[in-house]
Amino acid sequence: MSHEPRHPLVEWKPLLLGGAMALALACGGGGHSTSQSGPAWTGAQVLENNLLFDSRDPSVAVDGSGNALVAWQRDSGGIYDVWAKPLSGSTGWRPEGTIESFLGNATSAKVAVSESGTFMVTWDQDVNYGASNAIYVRRWNPGTDMDEVLRVNDYNAFSFYPAIALDATGGACIAWMESNVTTGFQEIKSAVYSLAAGEWSVPRLISTTTTEHAVWPVVAMDPAGNAVVLWAQTADPANGPFSLQAARLVAGLGWSAPMPVGAGAGGVDPIYSLAMNAGGAMAAWSETTDGGQSYQVFSSRWTQASEQMESPVRVSAASVDAWYPSIGVDAQGNAQLAWAQGGEILDLMVSSFSPATGWSANAQHLGNAVDVGLVKLSVNASGGAALVWQRWGDSRWNIDGALYSPATGWNSASHLENDNAGNTYAPDVHIGTRGQAVAVWYQLDANGVRHIIANRAQ
Repeated sequence: MSHEPRHPLVEWKPLLLGGAMALALACGGGGHSTSQSGPAWTGAQVLENNLLFDSRDPSVAVDGSGNALVAWQRDSGGIYDVWAKPLSGSTGWRPEGTIESFLGNATSAKVAVSESGTFMVTWDQDVNYGASNAIYVRRWNPGTDMDEVLRVNDYNAFSFYPAIALDATGGACIAWMESNVTTGFQEIKSAVYSLAAGEWSVPRLISTTTTEHAVWPVVAMDPAGNAVVLWAQTADPANGPFSLQAARLVAGLGWSAPMPVGAGAGGVDPIYSLAMNAGGAMAAWSETTDGGQSYQVFSSRWTQASEQMESPVRVSAASVDAWYPSIGVDAQGNAQLAWAQGGEILDLMVSSFSPATGWSANAQHLGNAVDVGLVKLSVNASGGAALVWQRWGDSRWNIDGALYSPATGWNSASHLENDNAGNTYAPDVHIGTRGQAVAVWYQLDANGVRHIIANRAQ
């Protein structure tokens, strides 16, 4: 049995150190109210018709009216563009198209939405003929056209892997990794969008290491505009070992100093998760505490009343490998955490957290998997949840999903696609406040071309 961090059939984007078609985004608002126990998956469908070149790495967000936005990276014949496709909660999917028109490569698109229904897309863009690039963002409110493209930082360095989160009214926080042109190390920087000012702040350096790379940030934001960024640090981004760091933004006051996250006994697997509500943030990660013999899933909480993260709590079983944690938290501070656990064959596990009682004593086995790959979870403010994961079956990776209601618990796992065409990768999911959810992934067709696929729960 291998005890090294395993990432089954994940197509990793390399760590880089060194007149587009208009998008029809004026779809109406609306949508129908759905009870938390009512939504069900409606069937998979292809979101784009790119028959010759690859479309990959989708990201999705859903608002409280069932409107959604999916963005992804598309190969346009040697140049990568960012494309997006909107979903109207009342009329269905609208046409897809590019959302940027620069000549250089655009990659790593991420989508987020506010409680008020404002969507934002961020990506990294080569605007200097391969000599440097920058972080860009575009905003959309359903019922209107998309706002203009905005550049968040200067393009005098290489900036990659942006992460984005929004507050209740449409303020936002973006974090990304940026190369230091003097030291050669990657750093984590951030910028904040003020809805009142209508502009992005000057980028702020939030990592402080000068001897390691700071890489792969994730960000979460609460309704009031406070934020937390979590990232990995390592001297060797290709091989590790990795540690975790976090910094907190207090709205109106600025960023805290970074602080370590983790049990501190061994290396952290570089797939981790972060969620936030008005009471604070919760992080989840996989870490070895026995010199690499096994990895377990841990969680830690950062409450608004505390100046540091609480001591880590092991959520997965002792001495059993556990990977790919994904966490979500509702408005009351109740959380769901999902991960893959086992030896050569990984099962899907879920556990729940209550502020009053902590993590459930016994994790729940969920799903009908032969083997589980990457896991992605989303929890809405009222405690509803949507979960998707890679499942090995029929000699390929498929996508399964499940829905959660606080009243009835997790429903049975469903095959979100099972056409046996080609392997599936990069699942993502988001659930709106009324329980409508959208799951997305990309899949290879019979010719090896990658396509963006979605399945709605309503």
